[in-house]
Amino acid sequence: MILALENKIQHFMDVSIKNAEVQRDSVMEEYEKGLLGLLETHKKEAAENAVLQEKLEIETLKRNAYKTLLKESLETKRTLSLRQKKMAEDIFVEVAEMLASYKKSKEYEELLLKQIKSVIEISGSEAVVIYIDSEDGHLIESLSKKSGKDLSLSKYPFGGGTRAVIPSKNILIDNSFESKLSEAKENFKLTF
Repeated sequence: MILALENKIQHFMDVSIKNAEVQRDSVMEEYEKGLLGLLETHKKEAAENAVLQEKLEIETLKRNAYKTLLKESLETKRTLSLRQKKMAEDIFVEVAEMLASYKKSKEYEELLLKQIKSVIEISGSEAVVIYIDSEDGHLIESLSKKSGKDLSLSKYPFGGGTRAVIPSKNILIDNSFESKLSEAKENFKLTF
């Protein structure tokens, strides 16, 4: 009977240990499944975060590249604009030098005479005052004789050419080099 009791206790212990081992294995299996599920969730979230982070970094790089490109483009435009302005200034300095040289030629006097005759034709029988540049005073007698018209010497220099006023019609005819140069500067554009 003691033996039977010991056998029963041993049997009970064996069954209990087996039952505990089965429960332990089951709990461990559930715990491992839970950890594996957490690991998979973590991997998925990490992969999603990595993709999102990569997209954010690409967008940041694109924005920075665009800003750099825009800044360099503006700097290039500014440099080009300054160079165009300098080139235009150089061109008009050269034109002014050429005009100064031209004003010393016989062709210049012929141009003035042509302008004077044109004004006389436009004015018809109306009274007209024709001005020549104050720097061209040495030509006034010759031009008056050739045109048959009394000419006035302007008090203000206008770079050459002629100006005329028809008072009765309130008309100013401006064939001065100064106004022609000013108009040319306003409309001047360098294109490449």
